[in-house]
Amino acid sequence: MPTPGKATLSYTDGSTKQLPVDWSAADLAAVDTSKPGTYQVAGTVRQRDYAAPFLRAEADPNILKWKDRYLFISTDDRGDDQPGMFLRSAPTIDGLRTAPDSMIVRKGTAGIQGCYWAPELHALDGELYAFYAPCIGAVDWQKVTVYVQKLRTGGDPTVLADWEAPRPVLKQDGSALQRDAQHPGISLDMTAFQDGGRTYVAWSQRYITGGVIGDAELWIATIDPANPWRLTSEPRKLITASLGWETNQTNVAEGATAIFRDGKVFLTYSAAATDRTYAVGLLVAESGADLTDQGVWTKSDAPLLKSDPVANLWGPGHNSFTVDEDGNEVLVFHARADGSTHRDAYLRRIHWAADGLPVLDMSRTEEVATANRTVRTTVVVEGTPVKIASTATVRCISGKVVVSLTTKNTGAESADIRWSTPWGERTQLVGSQKTGTLAISTRATSIAAGTVTGTATVGAATAPVTATHPALRCG
Repeated sequence: MPTPGKATLSYTDGSTKQLPVDWSAADLAAVDTSKPGTYQVAGTVRQRDYAAPFLRAEADPNILKWKDRYLFISTDDRGDDQPGMFLRSAPTIDGLRTAPDSMIVRKGTAGIQGCYWAPELHALDGELYAFYAPCIGAVDWQKVTVYVQKLRTGGDPTVLADWEAPRPVLKQDGSALQRDAQHPGISLDMTAFQDGGRTYVAWSQRYITGGVIGDAELWIATIDPANPWRLTSEPRKLITASLGWETNQTNVAEGATAIFRDGKVFLTYSAAATDRTYAVGLLVAESGADLTDQGVWTKSDAPLLKSDPVANLWGPGHNSFTVDEDGNEVLVFHARADGSTHRDAYLRRIHWAADGLPVLDMSRTEEVATANRTVRTTVVVEGTPVKIASTATVRCISGKVVVSLTTKNTGAESADIRWSTPWGERTQLVGSQKTGTLAISTRATSIAAGTVTGTATVGAATAPVTATHPALRCG
């Protein structure tokens, strides 16, 4: 039988969402679909729980649904001097926790010496790319710059040899992401997204002037998705950290990522220091606008996600978004917990408020109150519709009246009609989408006008059927 649908959840702000339900196998088994009836089926609203933390020492976490698998990649928070950059692959999100690490770039390749900061996996026009910020020439954060590498078409993302050589992301003219030679730059945290027929990259950029490292600002440009290592427009600044929560300890805006809903583009970003002051902010623009224009974006005054002592999550941020096996949007972010020496990866479902903004800090109990997790539905089994129409005609054969019953069955199953007539019980079987005729000899020379009645049975359903005939005298 078809499984009952999802549960619709309603919230005090007027918003709603749907979650699947794990229905009682025993209740479903008790539903007898062979005959009409009404049944009560209980179930539990499915709230996929992920270990907290999901993975330890994995900062800037990114999860992508790629074909029939999930891919996980992150910054290794144990240190910048790692032998390479790794990802994980599994058929389910939860399977990523125990999946093996697979190297996709080795230290020393293209001058890369470490860091591998804030890697992100993006599918652009059906091809898979990894964007990340390695240290070039030395393990030094001032040597960090954005690189991108492509998975060979049809390749396996867990196989090192299937990845093409990494390339630096350059400006239109082929120069580095910097103002000029006298103002070198530090670029990192590049994300990619597509909207309105254009492909964008947004990243965090610092410029160095006279040995002084400037603020980390968000910048944006367009790219050709077939050549994402070369910008196709001049870089334009989106935001500089300016609000109190953004400039807490240091002036930083970084870690942008996009999500879309109801004709809008939502760009989350992280700001402040990478300690307990770290938090997530939001930019919103209309889909289809020129997203390189700072003027089309609206910036929220307050962070959407910040330290939560109750949840024991400190300095949450640098998030990405993915979709779980049920189609729910999931926030992927890092945070610190008391006693943890590293930034760890966490997952939680997001919610969309009535004002159209994403809610990133909804707890499991806020999502579904404990008392509301058990739900019930009524399953009604209806009989197959009986679609029968009969007519009666009379004629004389050998001086006797013969009544002919013509029955048309427009239903999806055969119909068995049991007729009760003045001349005895009769049975008529008419197939689906067929017309049948039953001739009844009355053995009488005349009959009065009248109606014969019967019962049509289709599967477990029954319905009365009648046919009216005129009077007739033979001879």
